Order: sequence, then structure tokens, then C-alpha cells
Amino acid sequence: MSLQAKLDAFKADFEAGKPPYSVPRSVIETMHRATAELIASGAAQRAKKAGDTAPSFALKDPKGNVVSSDEHPEPWARWCSASTAESGAPTATWSFKPWKRPSPSSTNTGRP
Repeated sequence: MSLQAKLDAFKADFEAGKPPYSVPRSVIETMHRATAELIASGAAQRAKKAGDTAPSFALKDPKGNVVSSDEHPEPWARWCSASTAESGAPTATWSFKPWKRPSPSSTNTGRP
């Protein structure tokens, strides 16, 4: 099943209120109105499409070091299940340690 087919199925189930989704109709109407406004504004036409090159960006890692997207030119986000499902790439290659609440006596925040 393609990513688009999965998204379409999710949207249909969400809007129908199938378990585990049970949102008020007013929320769905608000989402439809917001989507229509984005389309009318032209934002949808300017959005990146599948296959487009993403713009370069830089963010800080957990240690405060600046990491640039240019330094890691992956064709997909390996941590993103939707990206890997669509590309056929192997799933997550990074390992993350589960977050543990720090003890009250710890000076460490517990966050990476």
C-alpha cells in the first residue's frame, strides 16, 4: 500500500470517527476550513512535492552543537517510518536510549 493510500485511509477513518479516533465534528470542520484557506492562499501550490529538494537548514543537537542538513545528505529521513515505507529504505538505523526521570539528587536533567 502506498503512503498516499495509507494517508487516505487514515483520513477516512479519522473523519468517520472509527476507533481509536473520536473527535467532535466541529474539529473536523475546523480542519477542513483551515485546509481550504491554505489552498486558497496558494501555500499548497508552493509546498514541496515528492522528489523536490528540501532547503538546507541547521539545528542544534542535544549538546548544543549546530548540525547542518548539508552535512547529512540522506535522501530520506531514516527515523521517519513514512519516509522509509515510501522509499523502501531500511527502517531506523539510529538507536535511542529511553528517557529516564532523573533522581531528585541528580544534577543531570535526564535529557540528552
